[in-house]
Amino acid sequence: MKPTLLILSCLFFVNEICIAQPMNDPTSIRKAVENVRVVSPEGFSDPSKIRNTAEYKSLVASAPSIWMAAMGNLESSAPTREDQEILFQSFEGLSASDYLQFLNRALDLYDQGKIDLGTFTYSVFFSGGNMQFFISHNYNHPEVAAFLKKAEDVLEKKGEPLMFNVQEARSGKLKELNDAARARHPDLAKLPVPLLRVPDATLSDGTTETPLVGSTSPNSPAVVQSPESVGSSKPSSPTAESKSTPWPWIIGAILLLAVAGGILLKLRRK
Repeated sequence: MKPTLLILSCLFFVNEICIAQPMNDPTSIRKAVENVRVVSPEGFSDPSKIRNTAEYKSLVASAPSIWMAAMGNLESSAPTREDQEILFQSFEGLSASDYLQFLNRALDLYDQGKIDLGTFTYSVFFSGGNMQFFISHNYNHPEVAAFLKKAEDVLEKKGEPLMFNVQEARSGKLKELNDAARARHPDLAKLPVPLLRVPDATLSDGTTETPLVGSTSPNSPAVVQSPESVGSSKPSSPTAESKSTPWPWIIGAILLLAVAGGILLKLRRK
């Protein structure tokens, strides 16, 4: 192979590695959401048709690394209501603590008029999937209780009738209804119950141990939060992926140097 072709091949390889990095810009996120919508034009009339697609599963897997960027620029990441509902649904891939932060951010966007009431209530009470029972089974966790109270205040300020679901959630009635539904329907019983933990018993490693209510599904262990994360609704720091060493670039540069060095050595021998 000629030296020029070797160098071009190496550069192409490095470019492909870099392109494969996790999406965290609005354009990439919007494209991923559109891919879900294209393969499932029925929208959420039949959620199973969305959840079983490779495109949706990929979006769920990306949720931990994209949700903050997506919510920070929602008008570009998910410009339509349908896109927003698909994106919010995919956040079932978040941890319980990140999901609570997402809900607070969604409430702020609704308060600012950037999403409508239907999209907000959908994200809180009708999202389904892994987070279907998040609100109902964490209702008296301090941060969830604060979120529900804030939601009630925002709705009242905007002149919206106080949502029946919010009142049921705050009273614990929604948990009772969901527990009854889980007892009647095996499919619901299979869904996880992601629980936040309360800072009532700090362990030697800085975590807390006592779950507030209920128990988690065997397929979804309770999220253990540090005392600092419980009691703070501030967004978490950027994901580890965004802070990690850019290994693909480094590996690509090393390969490029190796190929170039081999070519130069071969030319010198001639």
